[in-house]
Amino acid sequence: MKRIKIVLTTCLVICVAAFACILGACGGNDDKRVNEVTVTVLLADNSPAAGVMVNLCAIGDNGLCLPPKATGSDGKITLDSTQITTDEIKIQLASIPEGYIYADADGNEYPMFEGLHIPNTQDSVTITLKAA
Repeated sequence: MKRIKIVLTTCLVICVAAFACILGACGGNDDKRVNEVTVTVLLADNSPAAGVMVNLCAIGDNGLCLPPKATGSDGKITLDSTQITTDEIKIQLASIPEGYIYADADGNEYPMFEGLHIPNTQDSVTITLKAA
């Protein structure tokens, strides 16, 4: 009987420890924010828009905007987003090719210092510029 109690106690301790480890692994890092965001900018004909300046900004309390970087010849730029701690990211574009506008899905041009909002859990987005 004593041996059964020892075995059961040992099993209980192991089960509790395993459960604690699982909780620690699953629930210990609820922050699903991404470390970088890849932005692809395309022209209206779906060709890449090279040289478009892209920057990420925090939506919320601190309004932090990271320095802009240019898209490559493939229209892509991967930006470090680790400094943005808010739940949403705003994507701003500058140096848009002449004859195009940065607009929302309804065709409304974004005002200066505005842009597409994405959740800070999304690691890539494609923006298609519209013909002006």
